[in-house]
Amino acid sequence: MKKDYDAIVIGSGFGGSVTALRLSEMGKKVALLERGRQWTTYDFPRQLQEFLMNIRLLKLDKVPLTDKDFPFLEQNELRDIWLSKEDGLFEFKLSSTGMHAVVANGVGGGSLIYACVMIDPPTDVFDTWPKPKDLKGQVLTWTGVLGYDEQTKKYRLCEKVKGMLGVVEVPNDLLSKKKFFKEALEEAKKIKLCKDGQWDEHVYLAHQEVGCDPSRNSDVPSTHPEKCISCANSVLGCRRMAKNTLDSNYIKEAIRHGAHLYPSHEVTAIQPLRDEKGEIVKYRVICEEQHRVFEAPIVVLAAGTLGTTKLLLRCSKEHLGTLPDLSNTLGERFSGNGDFQAGALNVPFDPIKTEREPEITDGPIITSAINFNISRDGKEAVNFVVEDGGVPGAVEGLMALISGQMGELGYLKKLLRDFDLSILANFISELGKFSAKPEETLKKCFMFLCSGRDGASGKIVLKKKGGGPEGGTDIDIEWDWDDPKSQKLYKAMEEELKNLSEMGMGGSYFASPLWSLFGHLITVHPLGGCPMGTGPNDGVVDSDGQVFNYPNLYVADGSIIPTALGVNPSLTIAALAERIADKIAEKMDGNKISVQVTVGRKDS
Repeated sequence: MKKDYDAIVIGSGFGGSVTALRLSEMGKKVALLERGRQWTTYDFPRQLQEFLMNIRLLKLDKVPLTDKDFPFLEQNELRDIWLSKEDGLFEFKLSSTGMHAVVANGVGGGSLIYACVMIDPPTDVFDTWPKPKDLKGQVLTWTGVLGYDEQTKKYRLCEKVKGMLGVVEVPNDLLSKKKFFKEALEEAKKIKLCKDGQWDEHVYLAHQEVGCDPSRNSDVPSTHPEKCISCANSVLGCRRMAKNTLDSNYIKEAIRHGAHLYPSHEVTAIQPLRDEKGEIVKYRVICEEQHRVFEAPIVVLAAGTLGTTKLLLRCSKEHLGTLPDLSNTLGERFSGNGDFQAGALNVPFDPIKTEREPEITDGPIITSAINFNISRDGKEAVNFVVEDGGVPGAVEGLMALISGQMGELGYLKKLLRDFDLSILANFISELGKFSAKPEETLKKCFMFLCSGRDGASGKIVLKKKGGGPEGGTDIDIEWDWDDPKSQKLYKAMEEELKNLSEMGMGGSYFASPLWSLFGHLITVHPLGGCPMGTGPNDGVVDSDGQVFNYPNLYVADGSIIPTALGVNPSLTIAALAERIADKIAEKMDGNKISVQVTVGRKDS
């Protein structure tokens, strides 16, 4: 079945939803294709078993894991938990080199499971990016094209995104963990530690009004936007619609303007169609499983860093060969955005200073931030942000695992050995060394979620599975652990986090066991793979997001970002997508998109 459109957008995250709306506003017939399903407030997991059953696990050479991989589970009651779900909300990408990734799978992309944090990109992050140009070829600046205002310190396009999403500031006096975090920084500075850390007075979330009901008794499915109750469950999907996800604004408006949404449609190939002169006139987009073919003169890839890069690698000359002239830099400059997880244990909270203990089970997930810019002896600065972290109720059991109190620990280890994942069995054994009871651990623990400017030294590659299709089956992330910039970043992070934990909070520092035991990391903000460049020799796309050698084929997601941002990237990705949509409009009609729509869940 073939369907013709003016434009096809692949992916419905922060890049795809933006471009789908802006092209629809121009009166163009737009198809929005999304690999994942549509989610309702009743679908989001709240129990550990539900969480495990919503994991789409991608392991090298096995995509996805199936019944045949675990024959001994055939009659086991845990069978449905351990088998990967094609339509699961969470996609875990396991890397052979230890840089693992977690991304979303559904209509709305990453907005379904992100922490809603909206942070403007630092102005100096653009220093090494290829310079943008106008239609006449005049060189511009990124701060200029994104509309940076020196007085307000804000970007015009970022403010446009915030207006669409509906953004609120986290109150300073509502949540005890935010107050405690600030006090910890002040205590550390008294003894001249963490002196490079600057408290961020303003943290903005794409949220309804933030309230407080730590009992979580009100976390029930809703059919209309409700006040945030600070339950810390939003990263599992918000049941109260207090989280302003993309399906409630950008995608909703795109559909209202005529866009056609196709959930559960995974694109497997893109093929250019040429006229008698050999010039590309449109593209054919193929969804093999759904037996559907779409055609349009404009295609925007926005399937996320992993999804977009995988699709283009599959179409490259080394595999399917439908896009043989793609840049050889495809897959390069992958960054984990310096993501690093850690915490403080046995924190002696002072009941005089805090109304109640700042439990990590209180939400929102992130409420505050400390910015570090560390420069010594004229050397290149190390930049990162440390945010407080929350733990959703559904995964409190995993915190119990950390405390060594999981009842079926031996059985779980046996399962892991049978899976031939002995490294994870050892991981469980090490976790058991923590002696505190689960409830005591949660009440005396503080979590840190960090992002920083790593060296963007990774590469995404496509691996062929023996006997698999010609186009290959899965990607792997090859990470360079010897990169000096990344090494400096992780070292500085651990030093400052240790100071915060021990001298600021009076507790003991612990890093993610994946890091402390195996030197592995998990990124929830993967970037790069289709980096911007000045030409095909140093990039996959130009500064307008257009793929070199393929006119009207665009990329509008985190894969085009050529460096780490060092902050939560969703706002930057959406702002870049706004600009890419603007450039597409210039090229199509000779004028910029002027339609301004401000839609947030408050007015839904």
